[in-house]
Amino acid sequence: MITSVPATGRSTFLRGRLDEPAVTGGRSRRNRLLFSTVSILVSVVLFTRVWDWWTEREDLSRWDVPLMSWLMDHRSPVLTGVLEVITTITAPAGMIVISALTVLVWLLRSKHWWRPLLLAGAMAVAVACIVGIKSVAARGRPPVADMLMGADTSYSFPSGHTLATATFVLVLLYLAYFRPRVVEAAALPGAAAPTVPERAAGTAASSSLEAATGTTTPRPSRSPLTRWWVAAAGVALIGVVAFSRLYLGYHWLTDVTASLLLAIAILGLVVGVDAWRPTARRAELSRA
Repeated sequence: MITSVPATGRSTFLRGRLDEPAVTGGRSRRNRLLFSTVSILVSVVLFTRVWDWWTEREDLSRWDVPLMSWLMDHRSPVLTGVLEVITTITAPAGMIVISALTVLVWLLRSKHWWRPLLLAGAMAVAVACIVGIKSVAARGRPPVADMLMGADTSYSFPSGHTLATATFVLVLLYLAYFRPRVVEAAALPGAAAPTVPERAAGTAASSSLEAATGTTTPRPSRSPLTRWWVAAAGVALIGVVAFSRLYLGYHWLTDVTASLLLAIAILGLVVGVDAWRPTARRAELSRA
């Protein structure tokens, strides 16, 4: 006989999965909220300017046709083949699959689900922007004769490849490499400070921290050099994808520029939501 899990059991399970220990203190939280506010406001304002530019054929939009012509004159078989593979993998449908697999693996391997759910939410917002803004802007693509992988008659603004890839990479970089770590056990209200032997022995200190926070996520932080090398690789990947859409003849310069701005705005939204959300564990410890 199969028995259903009581509602309270499900609630406790989900709460445990979404309950992460408190991250570093108020200054870090304020800095992230400031970054979120500035990045969202600046990116949205610049996005509206780019939209105005291409509708009025002004400023950056004046480079759309000359850049396309220059790229057509400098195409090469080897570069074309490489960029065709890249643009095929990073299509919106492909990025949805990649992000879904990433989130699934993350959920299965982690005790806490907040970060993978943030990544899933960010990709959902990106997809909504691709579908919604394209239908409203209804901008035509470059001439079909310039497209190297067959005709595409869908709308051009913004670039779905660029927006999906940039959102996935930027949000993943933040969540995996640049998000503040949890506080040490000694800094948590009601948590006993680790003893000298525990501080000397990494495993003992880790066990003390896990006991105080109920998590196994804290690990030695990656070196700044590692983080910035990974960030540089991620930014380079975004640049290559954006370039591929221009080179292969499917987007204008203003299309990919708008996509990059939207991705930065979505990153700002994720950082803001992550910084604003008080963890259940922090509330519990404050009440103790």
